[in-house]
Amino acid sequence: MLKSNGFLSVRVALVMGLVLICLLWAAAKNGEGQVPSVEGPEGLRKELRESQESLLPGSEYPLFFDAGEFVLTGRSDAALALAAALVPVAATDGRERWPVTLYEDPLTRETVFLNAEGREAFKLDPPPDYDALWLLRSRFPDGVPDGIDERLYDPAWVIMTAWLLPDEKRSEHQTDAEGDRYGTRADPVR
Repeated sequence: MLKSNGFLSVRVALVMGLVLICLLWAAAKNGEGQVPSVEGPEGLRKELRESQESLLPGSEYPLFFDAGEFVLTGRSDAALALAAALVPVAATDGRERWPVTLYEDPLTRETVFLNAEGREAFKLDPPPDYDALWLLRSRFPDGVPDGIDERLYDPAWVIMTAWLLPDEKRSEHQTDAEGDRYGTRADPVR
């Protein structure tokens, strides 16, 4: 009798473990289709700033960071200008993506966007109150200790790439007026 109770408890534990694994797998599959969205150049610059915070200081320079895929949802003039200057690349899944590379210019502190061909696609001026030492000041609010090389905290050391996807919520059947406004070539905001 004691042996059969132990055998039964092992079976129950095994079944409960399998159920838990199936639930976790189903939850993971649900989250796979969620691609974060960005509103345009400002949203991408925010992603660049987050990667600068997480990567600096590093052990080698420059630091390259692949931010992954984003759906470009912005309809501002800046978002449309960026989208028009990007070059689509076909992926193995048959879906087009628009690669973009961002970095902060070390002299002007503009955020520079490059397309897949390495050409400048867009620039954003730095915010009016921009401080190139923002990361250093946030890490050391009481002052920089002796022996810290301030150059290692320069945000210009981080180069971020992202893959933009079209906004699938927008109808593909646009009027001619919309087609003229957004350009005739395929871009990620169409």
